Amino acid sequence: MLFEGPSGEEDARTSASLIASVASGLGGRFFDELRDRQSLAYSVMAAPLVRRSGGAFAAYIAMSPEKLEQAERGLLAEFAKLCESPVTAKELEQAKTYLRGSWAIRRESSAAVASDLADAWLFGRSLEEIEAYDGRIRAATASDLLDCARRYFDPTRRVTAVIRGAERRV
Repeated sequence: MLFEGPSGEEDARTSASLIASVASGLGGRFFDELRDRQSLAYSVMAAPLVRRSGGAFAAYIAMSPEKLEQAERGLLAEFAKLCESPVTAKELEQAKTYLRGSWAIRRESSAAVASDLADAWLFGRSLEEIEAYDGRIRAATASDLLDCARRYFDPTRRVTAVIRGAERRV
């Protein structure tokens, strides 16, 4: 499932990354609800896809074919919840901690630093903006995430793709 998302030039890209952190992972909303509570999925994740002039927000759910319609409804319901009310203070703090920690670990690799420099050049950003990433994460509020969700997660403006394996014949 794909929604429009913030571009690399928009401040909302930080909120989109935090939303993905709230939604994804073993303790994420999507995982807890769709896999653990409803038993609809083997795996579920969400991630922003940020490019210079545009972006997208993707969600992926792997399920048994017979659960397709229920899983799609469940995933849309989870996106609707992100648009209805702010994430909790605990969810926001965990998402911030995760992103800041991932960023710090990533920065230990020369290749990752080179990639960040290349991205800055491609996106037309300054080097100072790379260093400001941690501050943008710290400054984000639950209201910022709610505004981002409401702006981008319109269920009438999404693309859904279904990938199925070939039928096995023995």
